[in-house]
Amino acid sequence: MRRQLYASYLMHSIDGLAGSMVSIFVPIYLLSLNYGLRQIFVFYIVLYLGILIFFYSAGIFASHFGLRKTILLRFPFLFAYLYLLSTLDKSGISLYLICLLNSVQVAFYWFPLHVLFAKNSDGDKIGNDVGKLFALPQTLAIFGPLIGGAIAVTFGFKYLFLAAVILYLASALPLFFIKEFELSININLRKIFNYFKKYPKYFCAEIIANINGEAEYIIWPIFVFITFNNILSIGVVGTSLAIGGVLFTLLIGNLSDKKDKKKFLKLGSFVLILLWIARYYGQNEYTFYFLSILAGFFYVLINVPFNSIIYGMAKKDHIEDFIIFREIPVTLGRLIVYTTAIILASKIKFTFILAGLSYLYFFIY
Repeated sequence: MRRQLYASYLMHSIDGLAGSMVSIFVPIYLLSLNYGLRQIFVFYIVLYLGILIFFYSAGIFASHFGLRKTILLRFPFLFAYLYLLSTLDKSGISLYLICLLNSVQVAFYWFPLHVLFAKNSDGDKIGNDVGKLFALPQTLAIFGPLIGGAIAVTFGFKYLFLAAVILYLASALPLFFIKEFELSININLRKIFNYFKKYPKYFCAEIIANINGEAEYIIWPIFVFITFNNILSIGVVGTSLAIGGVLFTLLIGNLSDKKDKKKFLKLGSFVLILLWIARYYGQNEYTFYFLSILAGFFYVLINVPFNSIIYGMAKKDHIEDFIIFREIPVTLGRLIVYTTAIILASKIKFTFILAGLSYLYFFIY
C-alpha cells in the first residue's frame, strides 16, 4: 500500500510541475487572444460542469477497466486540449468544445487519484499523508510558474504548451508501480441525497473551500495581470503561492494528526480574511507578491486539515461513491465564484469580498 502511495505521490508531483507551468497562464493566454473576462469565467464554468458530468463516467470506466487504464485514457484528451488551445487563434474551433476536452482529462485523472490515495493512505496518519500529497508537487513545481512565464515571454505560449506535454508524458511512468484492485460504483440519486443528509456541514464546507481555491489560484492571478499587464508577474505570484505552501504543508500535515483539525481551520480562516482585505486595498506590485507568499502559507491551514477530514470520511464510507458525491459541492463552489466574477467582471476586486467573507463558515464548522 505504501509503495502504491509513493508511486501516486511521484505521478502527482510530475503532473503538478506540468500543471504549474501552464494552468495559471491559461486565462492570461485567452486574454492575449482578446477574449473578455466574462468569456474566460464562462470557460471555467463549462470546465467544471463538464468535470462533474465526466467524473461519473470516469468512475464507471475505472470499475470495468481499472484505475491505471483510466488515467492513461486521459492523455489523448489532454494532448488534444493543449494542441487545440495552442492553435486557437488559427483553428476557429469553439473555445468551449476545447474546454470540454479538458473536462474529460481532469475527471479521468482526479477520480483515480482520489481513490488511490483514499485506499492506500494510513488512517492514523492521514494528515501526514495528505501533507505529502500537497507538499511534494509544490516542492517539485515551486519554480514552475516562473519557468512557464519565462518560456511564454521568450518563445511564446505554443512552446510552453509543448514543454507541458513532455512533462505530462513523464507523469505516466509511475503508473507501472501501481497495482489494480476491484472497484464498484453504486451511486444514484437516492444515495446522493442520503450523503447530503449524512454530511450537511461537510457539503457546505466543501462549497466554501472551492470558492476560496478558485479565488486564490485563478481570479487573484488574473487581477494581478490586469493590474500590472506583465506575464512574468503571474509567474512570480504562482511561485510565491507555492513557496508559502511548501514551507508549511508537511508541518501542518503532521500536527493535524495530533491536534484538533478544526482549530487549524479557524486560525487559517481568520488570517486569510485579513489577507483578502489587504489585497482589496493593496496597490504595490511587491506588496501583492508578499501577500501571495502569506496566502500560500496560511491557505495550508485550511487545505491540509480539511482534505484530511475528507479522505478520512471517504475511508469510512464507500470510497468510490463518496468521491463522486464530493464532486457536487466542489462544482457548486466553483460555479458560485465564477458566476459572481461574471457579474462583477468590470469590478473584479469585489470578488475578494466574497472570498474573504466565505471563510467565516469555518468558524462554525
